[in-house]
Amino acid sequence: MLDFLNKLLDAIEGLENVEAIFSVNKLVIETLRYQRKIPAYIHMFSRVPQLKVLQHADLFVTHGGLGSIKESIYYGVPMLVYPLDLHYDQNGNGLKVEHHGLGLRGVFQFERSVDMRRKMEELLDKPGFKENLVALKNSIRRNTPDGDLEEQLQRLLGSLSKPNDLEISNHAVEEYPHKPVPATADEVR
Repeated sequence: MLDFLNKLLDAIEGLENVEAIFSVNKLVIETLRYQRKIPAYIHMFSRVPQLKVLQHADLFVTHGGLGSIKESIYYGVPMLVYPLDLHYDQNGNGLKVEHHGLGLRGVFQFERSVDMRRKMEELLDKPGFKENLVALKNSIRRNTPDGDLEEQLQRLLGSLSKPNDLEISNHAVEEYPHKPVPATADEVR
């Protein structure tokens, strides 16, 4: 995981005009801060209110869980999917995201930072991904008489085992108690 996050940090550091928010556990944050200087435009937290962040995001780097994909579609945010476990739904979800032009997919274990940067630049620069997300959302709205967008997204992306998983959870919108972990030059090493 640390290797992947370091590659992701390298990729982000090569982009211009970016503010990045990471949601990783506290020990990972401390380790990354020990290993490297974290630029001021990269913010790390142990928890974030994902739905609030997505409302302002231009790109979402995600593991490809169905909940995150539905939320990204709902807010029209192109995705860069890195499945953490190829044995679960994340891999298939990532393939569907790429197939439908809603984002791109990478291989967690083998992706190089230069490839990550190229994919992020493509997702940020090419309007087609955002247009595909808007078109999908509009199509769902037109074809869903009762207006249940989340349920229709579920039908399009695959089945879940629990009915209450169809909702975009309201608890994700609540402010989580979290403290920002600032990265300052004097805190590195």
